[in-house]
Amino acid sequence: MSRITEVEVKRVAQLARLRWEEKDLSAMVEELSQVLTFVEKLNELPIADSTAPISLSTQAPLRDDIVEEAPPVEVLLANAPQSAFGLFSVPKVIE
Repeated sequence: MSRITEVEVKRVAQLARLRWEEKDLSAMVEELSQVLTFVEKLNELPIADSTAPISLSTQAPLRDDIVEEAPPVEVLLANAPQSAFGLFSVPKVIE
């Protein structure tokens, strides 16, 4: 069983920006040690000779690019809460 030290848990928590009370540190050490033990067991599985049960495609299906006429500006702005000069008008968010 892999054991992780309190120092290592504190370092991981610092890197992940996690906070908890000092009284919970021993529980975190135990839980992370159990996770590492589980990962070690997974590494022992003989998967080098196995084949994937499904086919994994790395290419997304593509569609043809079709040039179409854009709708009129009035149609595009019909449902806009506010518009000005043929453009969407949005509230200022940066001062």
